[in-house]
Amino acid sequence: MATRTAAAGGGNWNATGTWVEGAVPTAADDVVFNASSGAVTLTAGAVCRSADANLYANTLTHPAAVTLTIGDGTAGAGNIALRFGAGMTYALGDPATSAITFASTATGQQTVDFGGKTCGNLVFGTSGTPNYAIVSAINAGATASVTSTFGHLHMDGASDNVGLSHAFGKFVASASNVRSLYLGAATFTCNGTGQPWNISASGNVSFDGGTATIILPDLGSSVTGSRIFVSGNRTYYRVRFIGAPESSIQSSGGTATMTVAFYERIGPYSNEYGHISAPFLGTLKITNTYKLWGDSESHRAVLWPGSNAIVANLDLTAATTIDMRYIVVQDINFIRGADLDLSGITGFSSDAGGNTISGGYNLTFTAPVNQDWIASGSGNWSNPANWSSGRVPLCQDPVNITKAFTGSPTITMDCCFSCGPMDVSASTGTVTFSVSGTAICNVINGFKGRTGATFSGTLYWNARGGNRNFQFNGSTVVGNMQISSGNGGNLTFIDSGTLGSLIQHRSGPITIPAGVTIATSSYTSNATTSPANVYVNGAGTLQLTSTGTVFVCANAGNLSNFAGLGRLYISNASAVAKTVAGNGTALPAITFAPGGSGAIAITGNNSMPQLPRPNVPGTGTVTLAAGSTTTLTSPGNDLMYNGSNVVSIKSATGGSAANIVKANGRIQADYVSLQDVVASGGAVFSAGSHSTNVSGNSGWAFNDPQAWVPQAA
Repeated sequence: MATRTAAAGGGNWNATGTWVEGAVPTAADDVVFNASSGAVTLTAGAVCRSADANLYANTLTHPAAVTLTIGDGTAGAGNIALRFGAGMTYALGDPATSAITFASTATGQQTVDFGGKTCGNLVFGTSGTPNYAIVSAINAGATASVTSTFGHLHMDGASDNVGLSHAFGKFVASASNVRSLYLGAATFTCNGTGQPWNISASGNVSFDGGTATIILPDLGSSVTGSRIFVSGNRTYYRVRFIGAPESSIQSSGGTATMTVAFYERIGPYSNEYGHISAPFLGTLKITNTYKLWGDSESHRAVLWPGSNAIVANLDLTAATTIDMRYIVVQDINFIRGADLDLSGITGFSSDAGGNTISGGYNLTFTAPVNQDWIASGSGNWSNPANWSSGRVPLCQDPVNITKAFTGSPTITMDCCFSCGPMDVSASTGTVTFSVSGTAICNVINGFKGRTGATFSGTLYWNARGGNRNFQFNGSTVVGNMQISSGNGGNLTFIDSGTLGSLIQHRSGPITIPAGVTIATSSYTSNATTSPANVYVNGAGTLQLTSTGTVFVCANAGNLSNFAGLGRLYISNASAVAKTVAGNGTALPAITFAPGGSGAIAITGNNSMPQLPRPNVPGTGTVTLAAGSTTTLTSPGNDLMYNGSNVVSIKSATGGSAANIVKANGRIQADYVSLQDVVASGGAVFSAGSHSTNVSGNSGWAFNDPQAWVPQAA
């Protein structure tokens, strides 16, 4: 061990002339910056046992992408790991990459004092059980993180009672190492996005929330995305979510509980809604005060589990003071030990469905009323004066519009969770319902349109608690359509229609009955977790009209199932490829418009009843991902004949085979060109005598042509 003192001339950390002793500090050296030390610039690989700049009056420059590592197996001099002086300047290159790592393995407590300076990323502990006490406030940028990895970390002085006010981007303690965290009476302001608070390790962190306050502040309307408070199933004293962007709580132990004494979520919201989730699949327990405020009838706070078709528990103990205003509630099971009446709260309570209360008690929301548009022309959905009831529709309010429209007005749907069942069929005249900006038109439990009514923007249709019908009835839908069904809900399209843009299917079943065709540019299944699975049923047709990736099962195949659908029809016959990204799911029969040179590209290890084919005799190309396995589930024979029109079926990568498996029966085809397709599984695979065995195929017999059996268009 030695002391290294910065010389009056200063210089780069890694230069011997920078140090009075003529030697660059090692991890076993205590570094001192005294009153006569010159300006020093940190360099790559800078290490020391401790750094004390209490009397320093010059500048320590910390460039971007440079980490200062402090600590070895012995505590620093005077049990100080780091001390910055009030009179020095700490010039930070970049908050995210100008980092300090505290790497001591000494078990005695060492102090860290930033002296009011703004710092970058901080990491406490790299191995062993070090013990650090933060004795002055940490001030860091919104992109900087404070990370606890090993040992004990006291965030509010050596005795956990100073009342420090920290501000940084993120606090992270998600590793699985054994650690202890003490928050004391400090205040933590987390200015980052994504996961500004993350204690996801459920078993190896000893946690004492003390009387600390954790704040996710308002970041302003220009900040997009979301913030997730990963609770770690711990007990906190005070948690505050303020303003934008949307914020949610996520437990990290499945059904575990996060407990908070004082909980607050308020605006202002930059969006047309302010999300706040209860713990995903878990319980949020409040022991003192629960405050949830939306801004207005058009800027409501939305309380839900963070995923569709999931139920979360909100335990508002009998002693809890409840202050809710302008709220929407969905899929929450309340625990209270008494009745809970939200009917008369300021701004009303909107019931989006799936809400219950434990113990046989009564849960009451604002009573529903029938709503009709009474404005003479164009107007905003969020204006109470435009509605017959004098209030903006709630999720439980049926909207039955009977207006005789003149002059082609536009109704601007400028708030989320717009209404209950919506029926515009009794109105007359031309009218446009336009979803504005960041609003999402969320219609709960059914829809009936009419000719002359147009819907544009992002339309969110939510079927809950039974079969709910969607009837175009001649209406025009030109925007994105998001579909969510949950708690026993099923959305059924009862007539054919065209959606101008894509379908995003987020959860639950939809049904397309026989004789019904739903046409859209593309389809995406966004199912993220069970039981929020996606199903598409019915003997009807989902028609995809675009090019590129027209069908996406975004997540694991066991979350989505399309085998119950009659047909997936790809109607674009251009020279551009159309991709079906199954991602290991059960697909329906796939047909496509013939004649185009653009291939139908199937990716993933999927199942489907039969091989993809033209909907009427004609040419086409189908590619299967190299190395993939397509399982054909039809139990009988698959007769695939196409007159004398050639359909090419091949691996997407020449020389690397794709696999087709069928357990029984026969595939009987003719006029097919096969390349790098390996057939197996017990069925007979007959390609026909007019087919072409290009190369790389096995399991096929090129004989036995029979008559073409077309699919209906």
